[in-house]
Amino acid sequence: MAAAEPIRIGLQAPITGPWAYEGEMARNCVQIVVDEVNKAGGLLGRPVEIVLGDDQGSPKQ
Repeated sequence: MAAAEPIRIGLQAPITGPWAYEGEMARNCVQIVVDEVNKAGGLLGRPVEIVLGDDQGSPKQ
């Protein structure tokens, strides 16, 4: 049986730039939850993964 298509969760955060530490904390928090969900069998039997968008802490991004 083929592996189930993952459920992708988007996270937009400042991964680079002057607010990068805030974005890294946000990413780490979401990753902890995703790891726990996946360890418990995923969401509706499907693995969850994060799709990260780096807005650099700028509204123009």
